[in-house]
Amino acid sequence: MAAKASPAGAWWTVLLEKAAAKLYANYEGLNGGDPAGALRTLTGMPTSGWNMNEFKDKGGDDRLWEIIMKCEKNNWPMATATHPWGDKFPTYLMPSHAYTILGGKQLINADGSEGPKLVKIRNPHGNS
Repeated sequence: MAAKASPAGAWWTVLLEKAAAKLYANYEGLNGGDPAGALRTLTGMPTSGWNMNEFKDKGGDDRLWEIIMKCEKNNWPMATATHPWGDKFPTYLMPSHAYTILGGKQLINADGSEGPKLVKIRNPHGNS
């Protein structure tokens, strides 16, 4: 069980997790699910998902950035997940884990040129 009562004592996340476990037969059925499926279950709305391999020949990082900016502009919920790579690709993210995408920001360099593009993510199991 991943959910727990909020600091204010609200138990709705625990009840929601229990309902999802019932929907997927048991808690094991929730393990390893994709974020798009979870958002579809929670909202009843259509979702879209992309595999990073799809972006290799289609504009790469710029195309992905456009999608993140479009979702942020429209206030659409966003999530991402990592694969079970282990230490193969050190990203400081947990393998086989889902994260919430909170938004993106492009920095401007001191000379006024476009700087790095940053994506803010949240670990739903983390403390910060």
